[in-house]
Amino acid sequence: MAVSNSGGDLLSQIIKRDVAKAARGAALLYIVNAIIVILFDLAIFLIGTPFFLFWVRLTGFEWILDSFATVIALYAVAAFLWARHKQGAGLGVHFYILGLLGLTAGALLFSWGGVQFLSAGYWLRQYHKSGVARSGMDGGEVAVYGNQSLVNQKSSRLVRIGYDIPRSWIKAGAVAFVVGIVLYYSRYLVQASFGLISAAGIGWILLIDGISLVGSLFVQRMYMQGYVRLPPSAGYDDRTQPS
Repeated sequence: MAVSNSGGDLLSQIIKRDVAKAARGAALLYIVNAIIVILFDLAIFLIGTPFFLFWVRLTGFEWILDSFATVIALYAVAAFLWARHKQGAGLGVHFYILGLLGLTAGALLFSWGGVQFLSAGYWLRQYHKSGVARSGMDGGEVAVYGNQSLVNQKSSRLVRIGYDIPRSWIKAGAVAFVVGIVLYYSRYLVQASFGLISAAGIGWILLIDGISLVGSLFVQRMYMQGYVRLPPSAGYDDRTQPS
């Protein structure tokens, strides 16, 4: 199957298509998570707290969280519609903002969608800034494989926008996972206090985000990314790799 380095228009079309698909998937995750949060708080408000959820107490702050979840879900839908209509480096900024908002929500679907938004923002901004697409994992230049896919010419792996993120982000996710575990379980090691409870909340967010960031690597390699055989003419030139 042919690999094209010169088909800039085709490369741009595939990147735009995959960015829009990643934005759609992330927006759906945000919507689903927002609905879950709202329905959960509404159920607690209407029927009370079941005995096995004795730790749940409605204090009024939950309605702020519901509003936050709703706002970022609507923001995600707007960004997806924008991505379908017109794409540019400015949209990448909104993807980054949405990604960070998802990571701070402390919920798995928000966090997972946040990683997809960050990946879409990374790809959109780098391509519109330099005109060259490189995998975040190893800096390998990306070319069109066939006429539907992207391939990393350095590793011969297919690339999936929405999961391909810089390796430094994955390392940060691993650190966040470890720190999150320590903070989350710190309240059980010493006498509980407001400060420790707050630290446990931060730890939970870091734990979830660490799972999402590191998990994106495993999901991409295990289920969404395979090796392909590249022709000799498509060999990777190390001189093009960024320092």
